[in-house]
Amino acid sequence: MDYYLSKPDGMYYIYDKPLNQLPEVFASRKSSCYIAAIEVLFRYDLAKEKLTFVIDWINANRNENGQWDFGEKAKDGVYFPLSDRWDKTTRIADSTYRIIKLFGLPCYCGHDCSKCVTYIATQSNNDDLRRQVQSFYKESFGLDIPLEKFYCDGGRSQNVFELCKECPFKKCCIEHGIDACSKCSEYPCKDISDYQEKYVNKYNQPENKR
Repeated sequence: MDYYLSKPDGMYYIYDKPLNQLPEVFASRKSSCYIAAIEVLFRYDLAKEKLTFVIDWINANRNENGQWDFGEKAKDGVYFPLSDRWDKTTRIADSTYRIIKLFGLPCYCGHDCSKCVTYIATQSNNDDLRRQVQSFYKESFGLDIPLEKFYCDGGRSQNVFELCKECPFKKCCIEHGIDACSKCSEYPCKDISDYQEKYVNKYNQPENKR
C-alpha cells in the first residue's frame, strides 16, 4: 500500500502521479482517474487505515446536498458516464453512486452498506428516505426513532447508525483480529448464520419495503 501511495508514477496505467498527492480540483477528469486508482487500493485490508486523507478529501467535496460532482469534463467513455446521459442531474447521480460504491465496503457481518436505505439517505442528505426508514423501523420492530438519528457513513466508519453502535459482530471481529466474520476460522457460527439468514442484505433495501 505504501509503495503505491508514494510511487512517482502512481498506478501509471490508471493515474500517473503519486497517489499520496491529491488532485487540486475535484470536479475534473484527473480526479475521476485518481479515484479509479483509489478504487483498486480500497480492495485491500489496510485501505481504511491508509487512505483516511482520501476519505477526508472526498467528504470535503460534497455539494450542499451531500452529493458529489466530478464535473462535465470527467466524461471519458471509461469511468463515466455510468448512465446513458450526461446532463448535470445525471452526472451528479453517477458521481454520487460511484463514491457510495467506493465507501460501501461490506460491513463486518457481510451487509452491503451501499444498498442500505439509511446509508443512502445519509450520503444523499435525503429526508424523504429518512422518513421511509423511520416508518420501516416503526412498522417492522415497533421502534420510534427520531429522524435525526438516521445518519450513517457505513458500518466501518466512526459515524454509524444508532442501532449498529454496539454491533456484536464488529466487537467479535476486533477481538479475533480479523476485519470480517467471513474470515473467521469458526465461520459461520450460529450467531452470524442466523443473523445473515434473516437480516443481512434483506431488510431496509431500496428494492423492497421489508
